[in-house]
Amino acid sequence: MTLLDECKALVERFWYMVRKTDSCWLWEGTRNRSGYGLFAHGYRYEKAHRFSYRLHHGSIPIGLCVLHRCDNPSCVRPDHLFLGTKADNSRDMVEKKRSATGEGHPAHKLTRGQVDQIRNDYRYGLGVKMGRQYGVAESTIYRVAKNKLWIERRGGEK
Repeated sequence: MTLLDECKALVERFWYMVRKTDSCWLWEGTRNRSGYGLFAHGYRYEKAHRFSYRLHHGSIPIGLCVLHRCDNPSCVRPDHLFLGTKADNSRDMVEKKRSATGEGHPAHKLTRGQVDQIRNDYRYGLGVKMGRQYGVAESTIYRVAKNKLWIERRGGEK
């Protein structure tokens, strides 16, 4: 078997695991816990959307991620995929409201009302010593007061 034949067989095996719909092309093979497809080739697994990107657009520069326009982790449709940094990925997640924040975050310790009270009290000089009252570290109080946690969105959104 020639190298070209091996490559063709690999690509055929990849597409065998894809179901094309009117919108997304869904990976129906193995997936990780986050829903991203995993494509086994050689002695390793590669995320299926990354393989699809490389197949259609070429190599992925070091340090860049393959992001989804459709926000569907199992999608491998080439025109739904684009390159970006980890910061781009995080910004995209926040802009599309896919990130758990505030009381929606599973590890939250403060409520919206407590955050408002902390910010108000901090403005009036009560400082970071409020941590014990709220059951959080003094650094958490500081970060909430300085809008580094429970970040206020543009336009007054919370």
